[in-house]
Amino acid sequence: MGPTEAGAAPPPPRTADAGTRWSDHTLHRVFWVVFAAVGLARLLLASAYQLTPDEAYYWVWSRHLAAGYLDHPPMVAMLIRLSTLVFGSTELGVRFPAIVLSMGAVPIVVRTVTRVAGNQAAGLLAGAFLLACPITAMLGTFITPDTPAWFFSASAIATLVGIVEHPAAPAPGERDTGPRWLVFGLFMGLALVSKYTAVLLGAAVLLALVCSAQGRAHLRRPWVWLGAAVAALVFSPVLSWNATHDWVSLRFQLGHGLGSGKHSGLLSLGEYLGGQFVAWTPILAILSIQASGRLLRRYRGAPLTMQALLWCAGFPLAFFAVTSLRKTVDMNWPVLAYLSMAMLAAMFALDGRRPTRLRWTRTGIVVAGVATMVMHFPGLLLAAGAPKARLKEVFGWREMAAVLDELSQGDPVFANRYQEAAEASFYMKGQPEVRALNLGGSRPNAYDTFPDPPDFSRIERCVLITVPVDLLQPAFPSVETRTFVAELAGRELRSRDILVAHR
Repeated sequence: MGPTEAGAAPPPPRTADAGTRWSDHTLHRVFWVVFAAVGLARLLLASAYQLTPDEAYYWVWSRHLAAGYLDHPPMVAMLIRLSTLVFGSTELGVRFPAIVLSMGAVPIVVRTVTRVAGNQAAGLLAGAFLLACPITAMLGTFITPDTPAWFFSASAIATLVGIVEHPAAPAPGERDTGPRWLVFGLFMGLALVSKYTAVLLGAAVLLALVCSAQGRAHLRRPWVWLGAAVAALVFSPVLSWNATHDWVSLRFQLGHGLGSGKHSGLLSLGEYLGGQFVAWTPILAILSIQASGRLLRRYRGAPLTMQALLWCAGFPLAFFAVTSLRKTVDMNWPVLAYLSMAMLAAMFALDGRRPTRLRWTRTGIVVAGVATMVMHFPGLLLAAGAPKARLKEVFGWREMAAVLDELSQGDPVFANRYQEAAEASFYMKGQPEVRALNLGGSRPNAYDTFPDPPDFSRIERCVLITVPVDLLQPAFPSVETRTFVAELAGRELRSRDILVAHR
């Protein structure tokens, strides 16, 4: 039998004939012109804004390469190291991998959806979702562990679709797709080396296989398990690093992601759901919910490809919804779910070519695109009085570094938090090593695991950023304080106490 068992409902209709207006040569050309324009815009934006604290922090990791860090696996650091070898330690050098990987994921998704739907228009529509939406645009503008995880997860899903659209045991003369599980395992391993949350994608695929007769046929063959072994092998250096560091990274992430927080219950769940509507934009979120709901109702008769996409979209979102009942969940945590969500929403939008649905889809893309364009001009948003918690992160660090250069006169500089330490290190002249001390209950971070902590008994004079004065008095009885204020268009963004301490 083929992917659909006898008596089961046929797969979603292939809409190539009905959707010619969506899949003609002109639409194809327009899409790739827009694709190139988005890529160029991201290159320009990457050079236009100062690094966010997290980006500067990952750049610091790239100068201390290791198989793991307290906060995340090492992929982001390795990519930044490679990029800065080519482009230098500049904003573009740090962010270039984000541009390449985010843009590279788009044709992978386009081809995957075209293959599943039998309609290039659906593939181009899924690509349009990824180019337009704010959450996916962020992955291509700022470098984070999510970006490589996004690219390798897209590659894993594309490989998965190529496997499960065929029977587990091929008929005589047909090609056996079982060995492709090794490729799937490779991509899953690379996604895990990028971000731990990629494990949810692997769990979703396993659940899809367990819940399907055709999927269980794959599980009875060795290839799935060999693919899992490949993923484990790729991920093993990260596990080895954790084992030699008292499992500090895994313990931190489990506590960070699954522990209880100040906000819990329905309020936190509401914040999580609202954040996802903002990330995916409301119209496209509703379209995705409709697509998932219809597929869920027809689940038993759907082919394994569609079942697997539903699991890959729904499981991470549901997992973090449950997690949000215990603590606040960051908006980007379930971002890998939106790869499959975009695929399902695109196929649903074109199925039957219903005029109302198509109009709402076009409106949704326009709304998402406008939101993304506005998001890329934080200076204008700040000037307009928008909330500045995140918007202010790309301003003021170069100016702070100039003050530090003036005050330090070549003496060492330290900060209490990783954010100021990383930004100072990146923007000071010569990009010196600036360590985070993490005193007074500051959040644990990778600086705690770096070798050769500072020995203040041998330091006569130093400059410190936001370090509690009472913790310095035994070592440095003389402290001079200067307050640095970062401003943009006359509006205060942040202030930091800079201390000149000496014996």
